[in-house]
Amino acid sequence: MESTPAHTIKYVASRTGLTPHVIRAWERRYKALSPQRTASNRRLYTEADIERLQLLHNGVAAGHSIRQLAQLTDQQLRELGRQEVSRWTQPVPTEGIESNESSPLSYVEASLSAVLNLDMSALDSALNQAAINLSPTLLIEQVVAPLVQKLGDLWSSGSVKIVHEHMASSAIRSFLGDLLRMADTDQGAPTVIFTTPVGQLHELGALMAAVVAAVVGWRAVYLGPNMPAEEIAHAAEQMQARVVALSIVYPSDDPRVVWELKKLRSFCAEGVELIVGGRGAEAYAQALDETGVIRYNDISSFRSKLHALRSEEPN
Repeated sequence: MESTPAHTIKYVASRTGLTPHVIRAWERRYKALSPQRTASNRRLYTEADIERLQLLHNGVAAGHSIRQLAQLTDQQLRELGRQEVSRWTQPVPTEGIESNESSPLSYVEASLSAVLNLDMSALDSALNQAAINLSPTLLIEQVVAPLVQKLGDLWSSGSVKIVHEHMASSAIRSFLGDLLRMADTDQGAPTVIFTTPVGQLHELGALMAAVVAAVVGWRAVYLGPNMPAEEIAHAAEQMQARVVALSIVYPSDDPRVVWELKKLRSFCAEGVELIVGGRGAEAYAQALDETGVIRYNDISSFRSKLHALRSEEPN
């Protein structure tokens, strides 16, 4: 029996990880779904609508065209998702990979296979071999970031269990922490602080960005997640930070985040740049723009912004 349409588009966006703009576009352009409307023409979504959007999101994340996916039934989308999970769970050897035969994708596949098999040793091996055979930038942008995103998509769709997500997060957090500690950075380099605002517990994005900053010559300081604005501002002042970088992932509708960003902007010195990225950052776009915070869409654009800021530093 069809569930009663009771969810707003804002709620659906927070559940699916899609922005309201994308949800409306998929409806208008591709007829991917047909939410019911109130007398005032406001969209209302059912649980079935939310499931369909999650299935579509996972299909797009796997590389399929939304134009093609929109023509499929929910059952066909579920079957496509099962085939995708089956492909990722096939064992991929992580030993004896020669550097001239390897690619970033091979390490992503090996790492994901290890996670789905709950094989911590194989996951460590895949990540370590990727670190040996790839440049640090390629390692973060084309191995770790896609791996984290894929795991997030599988978790949000219910294709993996919490135990898989926790095991992977633990291993990746440790791996990134080691990379950050081993980074050979000039102590005289400008400082950038990394953390997440209050209520934001997902820290891997901030850690990845910290490693990238260290690689391109910044003194990267990671404070951990879930940090109040007052504490971040204090650290920025004490360390004379040039940049404070925040990662926002989930939830994407927490009013505390907006308040914390406004406080942070008022607490930090005028010359301190505030930069925010992460999968949930777009949901706060208006608040970020109003407070003069710089947004970045991915690790690559963040790296470019750091290069630009570094070039502005006096000799």
